[in-house]
Amino acid sequence: MWRANGGAILIICGVAAFIEAHRHIPVPTRQPTEAGLITPASGLSPTAYDLLRLGGWALVILGTITVIVGLIRYAVQYAAAKPLTAAPASANGASRTATPATAKGPDQGAIKAAQPWDEGAHGEAVQPGRPR
Repeated sequence: MWRANGGAILIICGVAAFIEAHRHIPVPTRQPTEAGLITPASGLSPTAYDLLRLGGWALVILGTITVIVGLIRYAVQYAAAKPLTAAPASANGASRTATPATAKGPDQGAIKAAQPWDEGAHGEAVQPGRPR
């Protein structure tokens, strides 16, 4: 699990690098115009700014890959610790514990009593009601 946590820390450090780079955007100096004011350069140098953003991207990508690899390894270890049971499973995934009993033929009276069709004109299934 240390891979997932370490990767998350790398991602957070990469985001912090983006925030720090955004706070120190390089601004060039302005030469005096009519008023005679000189605006000094502020922020990082263009090279340092580019390296900080590049480092931020590297941390985010490396952290994402580390988290993904860590989660995959964790899932593989979890699957190896819990092997599949050898019990047969039904179509819906529930495991069968007993063998099914032999089937008997249907009772004709039960079929007639449980008829779900009301012989409607469109063939829809309705509850059987009293005859009209």
